[in-house]
Amino acid sequence: MPPPERIEAEDTAFGRDLFRRCLESGLTDPWLTVAETATDVLGEDFDPDLIRLGVAVSRGLLIDVLATDSADAATRSMEHFVAMWSSAAETA
Repeated sequence: MPPPERIEAEDTAFGRDLFRRCLESGLTDPWLTVAETATDVLGEDFDPDLIRLGVAVSRGLLIDVLATDSADAATRSMEHFVAMWSSAAETA
C-alpha cells in the first residue's frame, strides 16, 4: 500500500481528470443496465435507486479496503448491508 503522501500526490496529479472521465463515461449507468436485465430475467422488480445504492456501498467499501489494506472490516460491513437489504426485500 502506498503511503498517504503518495496517494495525495497522485490524486492531485490525476484525480480531477480521472473523476471527469468517469463522469463522462457514465460510471453507474452500465451497472443499472445489467441489473435491469437481470431483474427482468429473475422476474423481480427493477428499482434503479436501490441498485445505485448497492453500487455506491460496494465502491465505498472497495475504497476502504484500498485505504486500510484490510478487507476484514469491509467484508463484515458488506455482509451487514446484504443482510439488511435481504431483510427489507422480505418485508416489502
